[in-house]
Amino acid sequence: MAEEGEMGYLIVKFDIDKNGKTINYQIIERQCGNVYNPRTKFISCNDFDRATLTAVKKLKYEPTQINNEPIVHRDVLHRFTFFNGPRKKCTAR
Repeated sequence: MAEEGEMGYLIVKFDIDKNGKTINYQIIERQCGNVYNPRTKFISCNDFDRATLTAVKKLKYEPTQINNEPIVHRDVLHRFTFFNGPRKKCTAR
């Protein structure tokens, strides 16, 4: 689980089926480090894997079409970037 203040990114590859649903997920790259600092030395981590896979499974696309027929769109790449800021206290009224 990612800690407060932790940052990073993941690149996921997946297919989009004929109905626009994402399938066949594969994490291609995962790195943790300060995404704001150009001198950061990123390190491999798996802190954001679960959040990324949960998000990518919820993505819905307009199906790719050829000659007005939907097709499976393969090997789509999507980059997720994470910024875990400080936890905010909820104030109920």
